[in-house]
Amino acid sequence: MRKIITITLFCASALLCALCVLATLVKDRTKPEIMVPSGTVMYNEGDDTSVLLDNVTAVDDKDGNISSQVRIYNISLMDDGVSALVTYAVYDSSNNLGKATKVVGFVRKDDKDNKTEDKTESTTSATTESEQTSESTTEDDSNGDVPEGYEDPGTESTGAPIVRLTTHEVKIALGGQFYSMDYVEDVIDDIDTREELYRHLYMDGEYDQYTEGVYELTYYCTDSDGNVSNRAKLKLIVGDAEE
Repeated sequence: MRKIITITLFCASALLCALCVLATLVKDRTKPEIMVPSGTVMYNEGDDTSVLLDNVTAVDDKDGNISSQVRIYNISLMDDGVSALVTYAVYDSSNNLGKATKVVGFVRKDDKDNKTEDKTESTTSATTESEQTSESTTEDDSNGDVPEGYEDPGTESTGAPIVRLTTHEVKIALGGQFYSMDYVEDVIDDIDTREELYRHLYMDGEYDQYTEGVYELTYYCTDSDGNVSNRAKLKLIVGDAEE
């Protein structure tokens, strides 16, 4: 009798392991693909970025055409001062992240303004930056009781990269759209560029915009040395779910 029980338990364990392996194998891990047209594009700093999305498409092996979900992840001015690297990104329904880049012509706003406007703009920008820094310091000082992962990290990396979010709580209507990349404010590292970090930015956690509830999503990235950033958390509230 004991032998039969032992054999039964062994078979049950083997079956459970097989099911776990099967679940891992069938999980969608294929990144969606973004297609960016090769034509020349000019972008004026501060203008509507929709011009950069013209004719940009994306497809996923399971979700099909997801072009409407493509977002501009970053626009980074290049060393020549007249071109910029645009990074596009899109998530599929399994949270696989696809990315693509394109170099475009870039016209800085101060190149179009006169010197007087430049000076005024610079003074206003400096004042705004100072106010933002002051506000940031105040917020950081009041983070003592904030749950881990929901606090705002600093803006200077001392080894490991930093992920900053624009907010830590988002609420959408039941069935509404949620673009997770829209809530990444910045990624910072003492060595790697933003473009390099964006290629290794991940989001953990699952959500269903058609099911009412509160979902916790975690953003993090790795740098070229293998250092892992802070794990920045975002609470997604779908519908009228209670927190």
